[in-house]
Amino acid sequence: MSKMSNKIVYPLVIIGAFLITLAWLTLTGDDEQSEFEDAPRLVFSLDGSSQYWELSNYQIELSPEEQIARGGKLSFKREDEYHETDYFHFQVIADIHDHQEILSSSSIVMNNDLTFDLSDVSLGESRSEGAFLHEGEPVLKEDIERIYAVIEWQDPDGEQLVDEMLLYQSNY
Repeated sequence: MSKMSNKIVYPLVIIGAFLITLAWLTLTGDDEQSEFEDAPRLVFSLDGSSQYWELSNYQIELSPEEQIARGGKLSFKREDEYHETDYFHFQVIADIHDHQEILSSSSIVMNNDLTFDLSDVSLGESRSEGAFLHEGEPVLKEDIERIYAVIEWQDPDGEQLVDEMLLYQSNY
């Protein structure tokens, strides 16, 4: 081959190899994404009540790509006794085939004699990216046995209190 044809052929071979590699990567990536393409997005609108707390308008969205917990107002029922603390922890947990999966968690720890008002706690929004799977498969509504909240706080005497609130119970 002449030097002139080499100058044309080699760049074409390199461009062709690049395009083939790019096409292969694109096709492989699409196959992985389409694996959970038909998986449902589960949405739970949750309300609940326990001995000490009441929760309203809390929403959980679950998909193979992410988990979102948003909204919700948590109200302390015993305001007449006290309504401030220096420690507060809120966690939402799902039981999936006898396995516990934390869906949302938040804590507040106050220092230097500062306190946190328990009267009405706005829960805001939390997001977790990544697969919400059980044994490699997307979680379906019938896989979730129950969803519950665990609330921990300290009373004015420093005693650690824990309360659990059922938010969803499966009918399956």
